[in-house]
Amino acid sequence: MALAAGLRTLAGVELAGKTVVVCGFGEVGQACAAAVAAAGGRALVIEIDPICALQAAVDGYKVVTLEQALDAGATVFLTTTGVRATIGAPLMARMRDGSVVASVSHLDGEIELSALEREARRSALSEHASRYTFAATGASVVVVAEGRLLDLALARAPPQGWLAASTSLATQALALAELWRERSSGRYTRGTVSSMPRILDETAARLHLRGFGATLSSLTKEQSEYLRVAPEGPFKPYAYRY
Repeated sequence: MALAAGLRTLAGVELAGKTVVVCGFGEVGQACAAAVAAAGGRALVIEIDPICALQAAVDGYKVVTLEQALDAGATVFLTTTGVRATIGAPLMARMRDGSVVASVSHLDGEIELSALEREARRSALSEHASRYTFAATGASVVVVAEGRLLDLALARAPPQGWLAASTSLATQALALAELWRERSSGRYTRGTVSSMPRILDETAARLHLRGFGATLSSLTKEQSEYLRVAPEGPFKPYAYRY
């Protein structure tokens, strides 16, 4: 996920020098906070889980409530929680004029768009960003990708989005080929959800490395035996999270 490039492409937003709220500090939230810092922004983390909150604090991020984030002058709000109405319409009405709201989660509804549409007037800024203006104050917020997953909108907005689209489509194609190849083996059962074999994820990554001119190293026979990992992979168990 190219967060900085995505916000720049879809909403014309630069993260450098901005205070950015990251709702949730799970795997996605951690990546978002790191991307904000790398782009020169200041990340504030919102968490309900004390363990995740402690992880964020140890990593150097300030853990606050959404109300405290408003007082701290945050102007970009990202939700990664998987929880409905993480960013509600009343909260958006209190944001600074021109604040940007985006979802980096697969769950629609984290941004309370239906309530926002009842309370504010919508105008299109671009194909992937809309401005909502509150009549009572005249202030507005910009919602990216209609509150849906940022990466999906980015995939339709080249050139920055080509990698997100290509890797997603490549893994889907490999998964379909795997299902066809194993159609008679009983490995996959109709009506159930199966985990995608790690080797297919690695294959998709391997194919895309060519576009970067990258050259992979290889395990020696001795290293392979020591690690108990085949030289061709998979290199990590499915439970491993990158």
